[in-house]
Amino acid sequence: MDADPVVAKLMSTTDSSEWTYVDSLDLHLETDHPQGLLRIGADRFFLSSVKFTKAETGSPDLSTEGQGFLVELARDGSRVDEKRRLQLGSGLVYHPGGLATDGAHIYVPVSEYRADSQCHIYKVDAEAFAVVGEPVQFPDHIGALSIDVVRKRIFGMSWAARKIYVWNFDWELLYMNLNPVQNVDYQDIDFIGGNVLACSGFSKFELGGDVVEVGGIDLIDASTWLPFHRIMVTTKTHTGRLLCHNAFTHKMVYPDLFMAFVADDDAESRVEVYKV
Repeated sequence: MDADPVVAKLMSTTDSSEWTYVDSLDLHLETDHPQGLLRIGADRFFLSSVKFTKAETGSPDLSTEGQGFLVELARDGSRVDEKRRLQLGSGLVYHPGGLATDGAHIYVPVSEYRADSQCHIYKVDAEAFAVVGEPVQFPDHIGALSIDVVRKRIFGMSWAARKIYVWNFDWELLYMNLNPVQNVDYQDIDFIGGNVLACSGFSKFELGGDVVEVGGIDLIDASTWLPFHRIMVTTKTHTGRLLCHNAFTHKMVYPDLFMAFVADDDAESRVEVYKV
């Protein structure tokens, strides 16, 4: 399991490991509420985001309206601009989640903004930046996707990652598991090699009358669905939000592992890059 260099690197990363700040990239585009961050190849990046078109009340319900987007990013040094944008979803199905790729296509889950709802999974040609075929419809909110191209499996997690789904490449459901980790809301997931998923998220709990938020990255064995390593993340962005609050992705430049996060919303959004 730990023969994969990314898995081995994360396994050697503990709560006391030092994260080296690398860069903060300004996003010169409408980011709204970022959800997923994806890298294809060496330098192509994509971001999913949602724009709420009604005042957000803090309580997800059917009266909330919005628009979902997939944005291709163009980086020039520490500046990131919008290259192309697709609007995805329709009606109440407008909230995109974490992104997955098979190398040629990007898969974008777009769901209703509530648990136990419905999802349309779009297949987007990464070069043409156009939707391919009709979206796959699934009877649950899917908040994040990732792909194992070797074993031809697609992983999905429901609202707050309480359920884990596995499909084949024909979108036939192979099985569903209740997530054994019920106290962490995974926001974005990456299949990182071997048989391992890296799941980034946070949890909130009350301590002495105060609400405490703790972030982390869990490594999950995709055969047992049990976490076997957890990295607590206490680093915060310039707004005070935990790095693990929304989108993340990784890049291995041996022997270093670079982690990129987009945690903040709207004009405060940045791509925060750290080396671990």
